Amino acid sequence: PPPSLSLSGSLSLFLSFSLILLFSLSPHLPPLSTPTSLCLSVCSFDNPHTLYLCSIELKFPYMVLLASGGHCSIAIVLSAKDYVVLGETLDDAPGEALDKVARELRLSRLPEYDGLNGGRAIELAAREGDPGVFRPTPIRSKVRDCNTSFSGMKSQCKKQILRAIAEDENDDDSLPVKNYQNFAASFQFYVIRQIVQRVARAIVFSQRVFPDVSYLVASGGVVCNEELRLRLGQSISSFAPGYRLIFPPANLCTDNGVMIAWAGHEYWKAGVAPFEDLGAVRYEPKLPIGLNISQRVLEAQLRTKVNRFWQVETIFS
Repeated sequence: PPPSLSLSGSLSLFLSFSLILLFSLSPHLPPLSTPTSLCLSVCSFDNPHTLYLCSIELKFPYMVLLASGGHCSIAIVLSAKDYVVLGETLDDAPGEALDKVARELRLSRLPEYDGLNGGRAIELAAREGDPGVFRPTPIRSKVRDCNTSFSGMKSQCKKQILRAIAEDENDDDSLPVKNYQNFAASFQFYVIRQIVQRVARAIVFSQRVFPDVSYLVASGGVVCNEELRLRLGQSISSFAPGYRLIFPPANLCTDNGVMIAWAGHEYWKAGVAPFEDLGAVRYEPKLPIGLNISQRVLEAQLRTKVNRFWQVETIFS
């Protein structure tokens, strides 16, 4: 959204513009959402049951990880219009948490980070840091579901940063916080670790409940993070070698007009009915992707452990 507008203001503005465009060109508008559009943005359908992505044949159903500034969901995509949610964020999305920590670290004060989003700045700063410096209290580590939570970890990191600022007699607010690389590396490490752990549990659950699933598509702005891509690949290959991990091109991982247009095209092909009364169309800041069965995942009590080599070491039923 434009910097001067809130999310609600941006949605209202863009909806009004879209309706004006539709009234002048076409009266057909299917119900669309950012999460489902991200799920489909990398796909080009050859027929209603098969899609092709990067020369890889990908068939329904498949698993999707959506990690961005507004979402963190793990779901099974049954078709272009049917989704089953295994887990989602309970508070902050990972991209939102990374942005806030980047601001606390004052990374934009350095020219190499100026103009970058917080997640990208954290990723670059982390390459020079030690991820073992900041060790937050484990968040929901004993809760065996696929839901994520980044708010508590963000708050713990913020307290550590403020303490470091208070203890630094030479702190200059025109520069980043002292040892900012270590804070960046540590926070990124624990964000990625939580996502990897939840995805591992989702795969174990899907192997039992959705045995036909053998692909994981990871999308969303946070998935542009190279460290996350590496660790996801390492963990999945360690215990589910039959799973194929697919990353869309970076320009299709973030919110874009192509994904919305393509999702509308696929909804039309799948027979999703457009709104009958465009004057009654409204926006929803948070729209559920599909049926949420995260409680069923919790009841399965699947224990997954990711070791220091990013391997899923043990799984207990």
